[in-house]
Amino acid sequence: MFSSERPKSGQPRLHFPGWTPDDESWLSRQRGLHLLAQGAFAGIRNLVSHDVVELTEHEALEQMAVLSMVARWVDETELVEAS
Repeated sequence: MFSSERPKSGQPRLHFPGWTPDDESWLSRQRGLHLLAQGAFAGIRNLVSHDVVELTEHEALEQMAVLSMVARWVDETELVEAS
């Protein structure tokens, strides 16, 4: 979903606006979203959904901050479909 590759038929992408193939800043940000989202789901969401995890208030706030960042970046993206 967050891949920096062009969308394929049946595989739309969420891309930050302003995509150009040689824009290293765009590519870095897109890859960052992709990796941050993967890490957040693997390291935060999956752990608390599979096990009873006791978090301190500080740990919970840190995890909420990561998820909030992912959500904010997703809000900035646009759905791009294969043409």
